[in-house]
Amino acid sequence: MAFSLSQLSRPVLGTFSKGESGSAQLSLAQSGGRHCSTTCRHHPKNGGGCYAVRTEARPDRRNIRTKLERHESTEPELIFRRARGELVGLIAQHEAHGLQMPWFRFAAFGSLPGRPSLQDLASFRELVATATAGGVPVHLPLETPAKANKYTSAMAGLKYNGGPLAGLEPAARLSLSRMRPGPVSVPSSQVAGAPGSKRVEAVEAAHALAKHERGRGGRAVVCPAVLTSPKFAGKRDGVQRVKCGGCTACADPRVSLIVYPHH
Repeated sequence: MAFSLSQLSRPVLGTFSKGESGSAQLSLAQSGGRHCSTTCRHHPKNGGGCYAVRTEARPDRRNIRTKLERHESTEPELIFRRARGELVGLIAQHEAHGLQMPWFRFAAFGSLPGRPSLQDLASFRELVATATAGGVPVHLPLETPAKANKYTSAMAGLKYNGGPLAGLEPAARLSLSRMRPGPVSVPSSQVAGAPGSKRVEAVEAAHALAKHERGRGGRAVVCPAVLTSPKFAGKRDGVQRVKCGGCTACADPRVSLIVYPHH
């Protein structure tokens, strides 16, 4: 699909991120599209139940689909550079009001390139460096070990300058398709349960994965935003809702595993 110059000049960052006002996200392609690895068990080609694919298909998400199509046809280096310019402005706006920008997330939809060029990686690093210099937590979910290694290497030496993760290094978070077979190695995430799972089963499976991780010396967190969501905690349960953006576990390199009950 071809896009006009006016379309390509539109903002690349979005706000569909973390449920926290002031957050931003960058998606480079459609879910199940150009950058998503077919090795992912959630990929449509594998019959997976990717939540992002379902979200993009909704009639009220037509604008998101158009934007993702536009990004998918644009070179990643250009998207990263444009995103950095926009992020500089967003951080400055927050600081002007004495506020901390709460989150920056990659790939709320789709993924990052599996074979990035050196120029892609350099622009990616500059974007992450801008976020970490402003103390903004970065959530970088990736679906293959190869991608996690490439983008982690590209961020080598960067550290958060302030914010809730001050002094720590940003980390990619690898999506696991099965229970970790060996020792804890890289920060990861995992979905517990499957499409059609009852909520009790999904929660039990999530706690079992977390227990397994801790038994291997890791630090595991079952996503509090999912556990306290309406699907898993009714009004009568008296549970205080936790917004995704109210927790920094996804960006914390000290947390070895985030478990999401299937939702």
